[in-house]
Amino acid sequence: LIAYSVGVSSFTVAVGVAGSIGPTTYATNSKSCVNFPDSANTMSSNSSGSSSSSSSSQLSATLTDSDSIQATTAADTDTQRLPWRDTNYSPLTGNELQIMVVEAAMKEEDDEEWTDDEDSNDAFLDVPGIAWIEHLNLIVGHCSEDRSVAEAFYLDVLGMTPDKGSSFHVNLGRQQFHLATPKEDCEIPHRIHGSVGLAVPNLEALWARLEEAKNNKNKFQFFQDTLFDFYREDGPTTTTTIHVRCPWGNVFRCYSAKDRGTVSVLQSEVEKSPQKMTNLHAPHIGFHGADKMGVLGVGEPGIRYVEFVLPVGSTASKVCEFYRRNLKTQASVAKSPTSGTNCCLVSVGPGIHLVYVEAPSSLSTTTAENISKVERELFSRMEGVHLCIYVHNFHGLYKRLGSQKLLWTNPRFTRLDKCDTWEDSRKSRTLRFKHVIDIDTNDTNDGGDTNNKNDEQPPTVLMELEHETRALRHGQFMKVPYYVPK
Repeated sequence: LIAYSVGVSSFTVAVGVAGSIGPTTYATNSKSCVNFPDSANTMSSNSSGSSSSSSSSQLSATLTDSDSIQATTAADTDTQRLPWRDTNYSPLTGNELQIMVVEAAMKEEDDEEWTDDEDSNDAFLDVPGIAWIEHLNLIVGHCSEDRSVAEAFYLDVLGMTPDKGSSFHVNLGRQQFHLATPKEDCEIPHRIHGSVGLAVPNLEALWARLEEAKNNKNKFQFFQDTLFDFYREDGPTTTTTIHVRCPWGNVFRCYSAKDRGTVSVLQSEVEKSPQKMTNLHAPHIGFHGADKMGVLGVGEPGIRYVEFVLPVGSTASKVCEFYRRNLKTQASVAKSPTSGTNCCLVSVGPGIHLVYVEAPSSLSTTTAENISKVERELFSRMEGVHLCIYVHNFHGLYKRLGSQKLLWTNPRFTRLDKCDTWEDSRKSRTLRFKHVIDIDTNDTNDGGDTNNKNDEQPPTVLMELEHETRALRHGQFMKVPYYVPK
């Protein structure tokens, strides 16, 4: 066990990596189309899974690019650094993220600041903005042969279920990951600059599968010499987060779908009502209570959140404004409980969130030249990542994005949909955009029918992230994919 202290809370980490799978032997597949070497985590472990290091400096990774540029500050002490900062750069712990998304869900039910409706603070019942996040799309592996590695990771280790269709889709509860191996020589495996929070049906079973992947080198030999890794974080309460890193560096923070509540939320008490449906939606006691970590209901697995670390200079408040004013959805800014990091939490379904995290201070204090080199490598790995959401007011959104010149047809998916014209989007019931912008530099008075006033001044891009956006009348809205819990 490795003890960490982060801010005012502490947690323990159980390192679950051993032998040649360990971080000291990490290497990228030599077939990578672009030479972006994966930084090595300096945390080491022995074959029993316990730490072999006596120095705290050996327990943490530094922010390093291909030219070995270290981006750390004196304030960023060894005990504050988290494992895998070299691949996802997130300054937040799994416990912090759990607290933030649960408290955001609680706040959404009685917060009226996000809406323009002055007559009611109950507009959330009308499913404003984004109603549902269905899937996350990722390129996995360096070549088509790596599909078997991805299947072993997502199916045999994480416990997802292969979809019954012909596409490479894997299912977790009511949500999916749409996976693909590279089709072009220039394509590289995606790596999210942040993490994906998963609610899983059984944490103990997940841990057992991870241990098997570590120890059964015959069955999981292809995980060796990759970035596959895992550890356990025990929070200040009874909750546990299992952190899993895929062979290509994506970080998954896994929670029990049965977990609920946070330290502050649990301080209140809820009295039972004589009405069954009232109890069903009440925090602490209801199956659909807002304090749940499960998706849609307590114990229901799925994608609970997706965390993105913003580029240096992009602020959580500006991201919040983009989602509020363009997508008319619930979004709020909050500080992380221990580090005080500014985050924007965007509602993308009942208790599901996108979490945009401002860049850690260790990045923001480097020179502009070094930041540029680091960020080019980080965000080049995210090019092409997309998420699929369903929205209300689809036509209004089309007009708003069109007036801001943000609509975008993905050439990779023209066989599926286009949005060059409203007629294209109306027929496919789909539009796409890939830039989250500073809306104040591209203001159109929110009317959506006027030309861009600032044609001479391009908008400031806060983040590039493709949103495959579907109308609620899309035939696949709230589909129920084939799923068998493990």
